[in-house]
Order: sequence, then C-alpha cells, then structure tokens
Amino acid sequence: MARRSRAASPAHPAIGFCRGTPLSAEIERRDPALLQPAIERATAAVAERFGLTSIDGKIQAHILTCIR
Repeated sequence: MARRSRAASPAHPAIGFCRGTPLSAEIERRDPALLQPAIERATAAVAERFGLTSIDGKIQAHILTCIR
C-alpha cells in the first residue's frame, strides 16, 4: 500500500522512529537517558536532509493476512 507521509517539522518523524518503533526499547535498554539525545540527533539528521520546514514524501507498507 503506497501513501504520502507528511510531517509538520523534522522532529515528528524523528520522534516517531525513536519512540514509536522497537528502536525505543533498544535505546532505553542501553541507557534511558540516551532517548532524548537520540531524538535530537535524528531530528538534526532529518532537517539536514529535508530542511527545517514541513516534510512530504512517499511511504509504503506491506499488508499480509494469514488464515489458519
């Protein structure tokens, strides 16, 4: 399924990846104090690549249904 992904700022996708995926648990397992710095570094990387304004890009998911 292909869609458009929009974010108001570079912080939104950075927060989504760092807090909304298994990456969050991996960061916190090493040191919970590293989560916020990781979000800040991810935000800076997204801003460097896409700019400081809103972001619009393609996103795609694969949806599977299993029947037993």
